[in-house]
Amino acid sequence: MAGPLLAASLFAAAAAPGLTGGQGIASGGSVQGTVADPSGAAIPGAEVTLSNAISGFNQECKSDTGGSFRFGNVPANEYVLKVS
Repeated sequence: MAGPLLAASLFAAAAAPGLTGGQGIASGGSVQGTVADPSGAAIPGAEVTLSNAISGFNQECKSDTGGSFRFGNVPANEYVLKVS
């Protein structure tokens, strides 16, 4: 049996040159996506883990009723995304 399919995207914010006082600099981005079975049906309640063994970053969440998940305030880096 095939495992769940995962559509995820990483949106990392970077400091933009030329910012002046009063403008904020984003320190992270978000990772979001949808967990679905091979037929495209959403998988609610899937355990989703985002981690980086070197930095020690680790976040976990469950997909919602539509199969969607989101990790916010994720520092720019390389990550392993695991769905079970």
